[in-house]
Amino acid sequence: MKNERHGRGFVAAWRRYVRFGSLHLAMPPRRLVGDAKRPSSPYPGDGATLFHWRFGGDDQRGFRMTPKQALTFVETQGVVLESARGGAASLAETVAGGPIRGSWWSHPQANNIFRCSRAIRQSPDVLVCRLVGGKVTYVHRRLWPALVRLAEEFKVDRLAAIQEVHTSTGKHKVNTVPFPDWVPEEVMQGARQLTRDEAARLLQVASSAKPSGKS
Repeated sequence: MKNERHGRGFVAAWRRYVRFGSLHLAMPPRRLVGDAKRPSSPYPGDGATLFHWRFGGDDQRGFRMTPKQALTFVETQGVVLESARGGAASLAETVAGGPIRGSWWSHPQANNIFRCSRAIRQSPDVLVCRLVGGKVTYVHRRLWPALVRLAEEFKVDRLAAIQEVHTSTGKHKVNTVPFPDWVPEEVMQGARQLTRDEAARLLQVASSAKPSGKS
């Protein structure tokens, strides 16, 4: 019952976002990523805990972000780090509800972090690359035109797509698709219609950002 209430709260907040353009989820630690006009959050706490403060109530121990909510989180933020910290919001710390000491694999929410991160990695609407500081980064499709427009401002290896595949032996293998081979034609067309300043306003992430963490 409690998780159902959390789910309804998330849906209601998402509807407000669609209508008014303001969804207060976890925010990046220093500046907004993906939406220059999004207002600052009125809720207390550091960026990684805002999602839980809003939807988890006073007792956050029983709250679990679902893969669907994780995908919505990435869409809202635009650019999200998988587990590193700095330069963008961290999925791992958002799922965990706060800062993680050491590896997230040893965190009580490790299984859920893994579930949410795999769902995001498998989404056709999310580019998995190493955009921010060379760490695993998610970029939602809505920002791909801006990313392509600003491609010259990033190291080309930061723009390569990381794709997980399952081999016939059951093992996981990571393939890398170089930029711009992964870019759809409609995204290329959208990029050509953006000025440099327009793209920069959409994609507010510094190429020199240096996140901490291993991923």
